[in-house]
Amino acid sequence: MITKEQDDYLSDLNEELFGKINTLTVELEIARLEFTQIFDAVSDPLWVIDNEYAVIHINRSFLKLLKIHSKTSVLGKKCYEILNYGLCQTDNCPLKFIKQNNQSAEFDIELDITKGDKSSFLLTASHFSGLAGETIGVVIQYKDISKRKQYERDLQTANKQLEELVRIDGLTQIANRRFFDEVLQKEWLRMQRSRKPIALIMIDIDFFKLYNDNYGHAKGDDCLKKVAALIKSCMHRSHDLAARYGGEEFVCVLPESDHTGAATVANSILNAIRDSKIPHEYSKIADHITVSIGCYCMIPDRNHNAETIIVKADSLLYNSKESGRNKFTINNS
Repeated sequence: MITKEQDDYLSDLNEELFGKINTLTVELEIARLEFTQIFDAVSDPLWVIDNEYAVIHINRSFLKLLKIHSKTSVLGKKCYEILNYGLCQTDNCPLKFIKQNNQSAEFDIELDITKGDKSSFLLTASHFSGLAGETIGVVIQYKDISKRKQYERDLQTANKQLEELVRIDGLTQIANRRFFDEVLQKEWLRMQRSRKPIALIMIDIDFFKLYNDNYGHAKGDDCLKKVAALIKSCMHRSHDLAARYGGEEFVCVLPESDHTGAATVANSILNAIRDSKIPHEYSKIADHITVSIGCYCMIPDRNHNAETIIVKADSLLYNSKESGRNKFTINNS
């Protein structure tokens, strides 16, 4: 039988316990409200996924991204049913990655929320731990990096354009002397390793000084542009190069080209410029622009360097000019 004193003690004890429970309940509700407010205040889309891939928390930014108005329409559903971006069902699934590697992870991803308008995001996944420190899920944040990605693409484009500008002759819009030197050296070594021939064609506009003196430099520049375009049009293989060597001189590099192929290209250049009939009444050999060409073909060896073929082709160009111009000369095979 319980005495009155014992009954009073038990009543006081129950009252104290209920008071503590009420206090803890209030504190827990306050903590939940604070967590929700802080979670919703994060500007980046954020959600928490449990070990069964179910969404247990999602913030307002994520709802806005998904164009969803109510959290209840998302909570409890599988994350990959709501948003599938290529990592799902793979070893790089954020939840699977964290559980297997025991570390946070970052991934660059693209989300196509509006079906056609892709945006770039940096996905950051972190542990969501239980009271004992065990992993009970994953917290995933999506940071929109579309502007940064576009800046990177613009920078790559600008660098590529700048690289092209460095390689291109400003007047004629074909390769410049600097790029020619680089390509010749590279192709010389490549042909040396493969024991294949390389041909070099050097081209000089006949009596160009008389053209400039009588028609003026503006007309002279137009003439150089036209001749450059005609020479380039005769380069039919992707690895052939036409370049401005300097002044009214042009040069062509023809890797893997034997004497027959080189002669064919040289003859095509000669005829293309003849047929263009660019007026030159002050020329001493024709009433239109003509060119003289020297062409040298060889298989590179270790006893010579790339300068060798330049000297040889230039010597043959001199022979063409001395023997009447408006022709090409090529070394014997």
